[in-house]
Amino acid sequence: SEEFINNLISIEKKRNRLYNDACGIPTIGIGHNTRAHGDTGLYRGKTISDNQVYSLLARDITEAQTKIRDAIGKDAYDNLSRGQKEALYGLIFNTGGLSDSPKLIAALKKGDYEEAACQMNHATGVVNGRRQVLPGLAKRRFMDIAQFVEGSRLSRSETRTVMQTVQRMYD
Repeated sequence: SEEFINNLISIEKKRNRLYNDACGIPTIGIGHNTRAHGDTGLYRGKTISDNQVYSLLARDITEAQTKIRDAIGKDAYDNLSRGQKEALYGLIFNTGGLSDSPKLIAALKKGDYEEAACQMNHATGVVNGRRQVLPGLAKRRFMDIAQFVEGSRLSRSETRTVMQTVQRMYD
């Protein structure tokens, strides 16, 4: 949705030159991880156009869609609401994928959206060789989880369980 893309742009910011994110990962455009894509050298010392920035964003979102569909299957993917999909796009866009999240994948395959939301708590990154909770990642996860829950039509008790997970992440 336009709202999702605008939100992503406001979080990631649009940058036409290569920079290192909070974890030291070479990034360009709107959060395009050049290390993961093997294209850091392509952008080093260059300024890219706004059209290139938005083309990278479209490619990254399409890759996120494909990663989710491949991980959970077409039927489970089709059963997700737009809000749930966008929350997962945000998670993958920020973390790179679901391969390190077997419990999240299993919950999504089963349609257990309460458990899926609880498994979206990836708020750590490696900085200077140490894994640590990063406030920016925690904020992103809060937003992703909130969007996922909003699109999930969970009961009050299920929502309470998810909020307890969010509280533990916050603490």
